[in-house]
Amino acid sequence: MTKRKKADKPGRIQPPSQRIGSANEFSPAFVTDDMKIVGEPTGAQWQRFFIDICKRTQMTWQELINASAKGLGIESIKKRQIKERHRRSIPAQYQDEERFIVMRMGRDARMVGARVNREFRALWLDTRLDLYDHGK
Repeated sequence: MTKRKKADKPGRIQPPSQRIGSANEFSPAFVTDDMKIVGEPTGAQWQRFFIDICKRTQMTWQELINASAKGLGIESIKKRQIKERHRRSIPAQYQDEERFIVMRMGRDARMVGARVNREFRALWLDTRLDLYDHGK
């Protein structure tokens, strides 16, 4: 019987460097100087944020697209859906973007940003669901 390495155990998250990579592999990269936090995240929201990001690093962009937007998947919103007061805070290098990617962080938070090559650049962590109209 072959002994498995710790990283090979089911359910254990492997660092992206240990995965067989592809051009569409999701890789979170945070533009920390540009990321805005809307609201005051609770401890539970921060926990959900980090758990979901770790899970997403094990997925390809195609898997994120195919997954349910209410789970670990992604959806997109048009720039004009972002409320004006938040649109003014879009960093210069993203002003030409017409659509932004939304990732749910549980039921009560969203991370919104843009894809740059294989990376996701987080621009907002919205814990008040105030960044854009949710159609309620």
